Amino acid sequence: MKYYLRILKYIKPYWQWAVIGIILTGFYALVSGFSLTMLYPAFEKVFAGNKSVISQPSSGESVFVQFFDLVGDTIDKSHKLYEEGGFGGIGDHFKKGFDDILASNSAIEVLKFICIGALILIFLKTGSDYAQKVVFVRLEQKVVMHLRNDLFESMQKQSLDFHQKFKSGEIVTRMVSDVAAVRTFTISNVAEILKNVMQVIVFLSMTFIISWRLAIIAYIVVPPIMLLIGKIGHKLKTYSGRAQVAVSDVLSYLSERISAARVVIAFDQGWRETEKFKGITKNYYRRFLKLMRLDLLAAPLSEFLGTVIGVAVLYYGALQILKPNSSLSTGSFMVFLAALFSMMHPLTRTVKVYADIKKGSALMMRIFEIMDYKPTITEPENPVEIKSLSKGIKFNNVSFSYDGNGKVLKDISLEIPYGDTVALVGPSGGGKSTIADLIPRFYDPDTGSITIDGIDIRDISLSSLRNLMGIVTQETILFNDTVAANISYGKPEANLEEIRKAAELANALDFIEAMSNGFDTILGERGTRISGGERQRIAIARAILRNPQILIFDEATSALDNEAERAVQAAIGNLLANRTTLVIAHRLSTIVRADMIYVVDGGKIISSGKHSQLLSECDLYKRLYELEFAHRKSVGQREGD
Repeated sequence: MKYYLRILKYIKPYWQWAVIGIILTGFYALVSGFSLTMLYPAFEKVFAGNKSVISQPSSGESVFVQFFDLVGDTIDKSHKLYEEGGFGGIGDHFKKGFDDILASNSAIEVLKFICIGALILIFLKTGSDYAQKVVFVRLEQKVVMHLRNDLFESMQKQSLDFHQKFKSGEIVTRMVSDVAAVRTFTISNVAEILKNVMQVIVFLSMTFIISWRLAIIAYIVVPPIMLLIGKIGHKLKTYSGRAQVAVSDVLSYLSERISAARVVIAFDQGWRETEKFKGITKNYYRRFLKLMRLDLLAAPLSEFLGTVIGVAVLYYGALQILKPNSSLSTGSFMVFLAALFSMMHPLTRTVKVYADIKKGSALMMRIFEIMDYKPTITEPENPVEIKSLSKGIKFNNVSFSYDGNGKVLKDISLEIPYGDTVALVGPSGGGKSTIADLIPRFYDPDTGSITIDGIDIRDISLSSLRNLMGIVTQETILFNDTVAANISYGKPEANLEEIRKAAELANALDFIEAMSNGFDTILGERGTRISGGERQRIAIARAILRNPQILIFDEATSALDNEAERAVQAAIGNLLANRTTLVIAHRLSTIVRADMIYVVDGGKIISSGKHSQLLSECDLYKRLYELEFAHRKSVGQREGD
């Protein structure tokens, strides 16, 4: 229930539409009930009367005029009864007046009244039904749009650990299919329940007005039915949640394997991936089938029990009519049966919709789980705005772990002075990238502090902190957009001349202008239409355009061949002037001119100094350099061959 209450806040801005929908729904229910009220007694007058008097004179006024006079008189009487504290006798008053109208008019006049009245009632019934559906569709689409927007906005505020906790396919499932399903399981179903409940109330009232004894017999089994339905609904909520988890597994696996298609094909593992995917889809099939078996049981079960009620009432009512001097007329009993059986459909639909709503609560729980997820990196209470860098960056005894257990960094202390280029080198897994990730506050250290110009970065506003930085990583992320849009991503207001200048400094202008549409060329998903070196240079152009004071290069050339590396290195060289730079290097040749090099191994800094100093003092650095030199020599020999 708490999730439905939260959905109400999305309906609140459009309460006028909700009110209009409710009014139309109520009108639909009244018209549905009213058609039954007049139908059977009128037919009884036409077909049960003496055919020889079918053209007997009428009372002078048309049946419609008499009928509307009766409706007005009934409304006036209801006002008086309300002031006296009740509505007793309203039904008898209307029934007696309607019988008098039928008795005072010929059968042919009544038949005309039935035919014209039926057309008017059906028009009003179908028209109000259509109108209320349109109103509620408009309402539900507004709610879904705002819910999806809020969900996406909450994701943009999350820290990186959020994306490690939730798989990409799972996030997509919750954002697309779960939110779309909420439309069906909340607004649409609540509107239908409202319509069905109003119809049930109208028909229920009619049955009690006609014969309260028959009504009690009819509804004595309703509480056990509702208890059974409640148990089914509770199980549906559980099964629905499990089914949605299975859907997320399918989408996550599918998304991951599509993005890794090159690896799958290269290692000829398509058959293995197919077998794994079959297992995942089979799990979804089992969970969904279990859900649907229970879901499909609710409606036929309630319909069968409703038919049992109807048959019992039919038998008992027929016995009452056959008794001499029975107070229950054939016409009244027919209206009772019509109301009772007319109530079965909305009652059955209500049961089905209730089951859907229970499934919807599981989906809403999944949606609000993401919206309620608290980011680990938050804005400080009194953020400091920092516009420029004047002293540098300093790590003070920083330790960090991703899961609170094993330490990835252990008492790291280092300094990146203003305007200097500092490099981190060492074996893979030593903690170099983690050090870089702490500077823009992708994560916060467990102990120690990181300062910029002497200010703890946890006291600096996130936007001003990250606006100081330009980051280029080994895995360059480009969007399925134009070259210009990708370069200007960090500065969307940039003009074409600024974009061209940034591309030129990144050594990217030549290959961009050689493309079919130049800066308007679409790069494809993840920039797959261009080479790795070209992607890196576009990423560097993106960093240049932002004109950051702090640059972070995380293995920016490790995946490139020698020629592409030289082009990227030249672009990086254009970018380093007058900037504070941190370079994480896989190839040591890229950082030999760094102002300071820190050797990181096992989460610790084991040595620091310039290139020549480390070659003579640090065995690990010397070994890494010799391995790279030997590798380059062998590559050069192969190229010479």
